[in-house]
Amino acid sequence: MGGETGDLTAYRARARKWLEANVAPRDPATPRVALGRLPDPEGYLAEQRARQKELWEAGFAGITWPRELGGQGLPKPYEQAFQDEAAGFALPDFGVLGITTFSSCVPTLLVHAAPGFLAEHIPAVLAGDELWCQFFSEPAVGSDLAGVQMRADQDSEGWVLNGSKIWSSAAHLADWGMCLARTDWSRPKHRGLTWFAVPTHASGLTIKQIRQINGDSEFCEEFLDDVRIPDAYRIGDTNAGWTITGTMLEIGRASCRERV
Repeated sequence: MGGETGDLTAYRARARKWLEANVAPRDPATPRVALGRLPDPEGYLAEQRARQKELWEAGFAGITWPRELGGQGLPKPYEQAFQDEAAGFALPDFGVLGITTFSSCVPTLLVHAAPGFLAEHIPAVLAGDELWCQFFSEPAVGSDLAGVQMRADQDSEGWVLNGSKIWSSAAHLADWGMCLARTDWSRPKHRGLTWFAVPTHASGLTIKQIRQINGDSEFCEEFLDDVRIPDAYRIGDTNAGWTITGTMLEIGRASCRERV
């Protein structure tokens, strides 16, 4: 215990030294950026991606994530120590995409995605090259996630997705979306679902921003028309999507509790 405490003290000192030398100060009371209100969100995110890469190269991103996936593989107290030291500094802020990427999608992927998929995508997230959103809710079913109507049909080349999603936060600015689809219509509605990773630039995918009454346009709706993806983009077992949904929802609840 004493050795770990000493290591943690040294880690705090190293983190503080790097932050003071490389990151601008920030008022801790400053709210998270609202991407829907920025005049140039793409340019803003480009700057944040570059800052994220600097953070990762310095060894302060993915602190508790597996080392073999680009993280640091350290215990939770080290992550808390870094957050404590960084409270007064302007760390990369991806707005709502930071929440969906780092506090929802990637933690879920770490539990359920195949090793090869993780090896390709997790380092890219840590380097700021990938931001993830959720293709979850649908116009016809609202929050009844077990009633999802997005369909995914398998053929010799992979999967073909058809349907629509709505209320996806900042999907127009994301690189990938985690998409829940129905893969077996003969099973009870909770048991015929599968998760897929969908690149937002995929052919057949149209993303439209939703203009809200307050002028914001952070939410989006998506239309998938014969969107083809390989089986390597399937997350978890076929028809086991409800279990993964439970993981994602529980991770989201835990993340909300931590931010309160």
